[in-house]
Amino acid sequence: MTRRELHELLGTRWALGISFALASGPPLRFGAIRSACPGISNRILAKALRALIAAGLAAREGAFYGITELGVRVLGWSGLVIVGVEDVAAVPDQPESAVG
Repeated sequence: MTRRELHELLGTRWALGISFALASGPPLRFGAIRSACPGISNRILAKALRALIAAGLAAREGAFYGITELGVRVLGWSGLVIVGVEDVAAVPDQPESAVG
């Protein structure tokens, strides 16, 4: 998978949310992933999981889905970006101080 393809995959609406759900603990069943991603349809979840598996970011063993080592590395980078954005968004607006 090229970097461009990886960026396109991670830029899809549900890819990061599903990946973070998979990385949040032990492997999950399809229904648990769906519960972690409110509003996602079964069809879209199945399609997204297939894409993540094909990219090597997720794996399926029996009825359970989990994150791969590559997925953890990719999420480590994207998680820093997301946390950084959330941290900035959480900072309350402060009046600008007059510099003296």
